[in-house]
Amino acid sequence: MTFPVLQDKVAIITGAAMGMGAATAQLFAEAGAKVVVADFNEGKGREVVAGIEAAGGVAFFQRVDISNSEQVEALVAATVEHYGRLDAAVNNAALTPTTSRWPSSTRLTGTASCRSTSRAQRCA
Repeated sequence: MTFPVLQDKVAIITGAAMGMGAATAQLFAEAGAKVVVADFNEGKGREVVAGIEAAGGVAFFQRVDISNSEQVEALVAATVEHYGRLDAAVNNAALTPTTSRWPSSTRLTGTASCRSTSRAQRCA
């Protein structure tokens, strides 16, 4: 399957070691994109890359903790170094209060997150 909009494009997929992220990485690769499988789970991430390559796709793994801005910058730099450019990013990885370093004032109400990306804020 190819989609002209993705053919030969370079895409970072975060949270790509499992679930929706892995499925997205596989779909992009099947559609002709060169994929960066980005995740903190190196074992599972490398399995996704192996599956993409076995199916004839192009991919590499880059370990990243998306809560660390230096690692995110290194992810983009590694992508550009490896493929020469970056065309798209699917930000599938997520942070929750139990997986991030947000201040204790950050909390969840129901299923909606009550924080901004610039700083923690209290929910009403």
